[in-house]
Amino acid sequence: DGGFSASKYCLVGGFVGTSNVLAGKLLGVAISGTQAHAFVQSYTSLDEVKDMRLKIKSPEGSSSGNGISSGSSNAVEGSTVELLQLVLKYRQKLGGDWLKTNDGELAAFIAYAIGFPHAFLALIDTYNTIKSGLKNFILVSLALHECGYQSRGIRLDSGDLAALSQECRKMFEEIAEKYNLPSFLDFAI
Repeated sequence: DGGFSASKYCLVGGFVGTSNVLAGKLLGVAISGTQAHAFVQSYTSLDEVKDMRLKIKSPEGSSSGNGISSGSSNAVEGSTVELLQLVLKYRQKLGGDWLKTNDGELAAFIAYAIGFPHAFLALIDTYNTIKSGLKNFILVSLALHECGYQSRGIRLDSGDLAALSQECRKMFEEIAEKYNLPSFLDFAI
């Protein structure tokens, strides 16, 4: 009740949204924010998201010679795809350490992206910021891009924020160049 009450009185005071899902639903206001560490930790396996589907917004947005193409030749706007399969395609394509990221974290990011494809912003420091969280965010962002969506960015809560931010920006630049995706340079950190 405390979280709901706090959200309710913040709205009375002029706030226009809440991160409290229950308050948003009951009070009819916009829900915004990122996931919590508890949300990320609640997922333990990719099996938890294997049947989750995402509606394709614009498959032709990804056919600009950037090495990213529609997951199936008959993908059309409004059809759905299993996001996990697209994510795993990029994980395999990038190989190496990209295959060693935390599967539970990746599942959480996929679930969140399906729920909020227009506003995907991930908390990447639950396990290992650079070796897992950042890479999992990029994998999901590549798949979302293929479906016509643009991720927003990442959130860091711990560690040397300046150094981690620089490492994240460098990896965004590398992926943007590799796949000719200038929008990856716009991710918020």
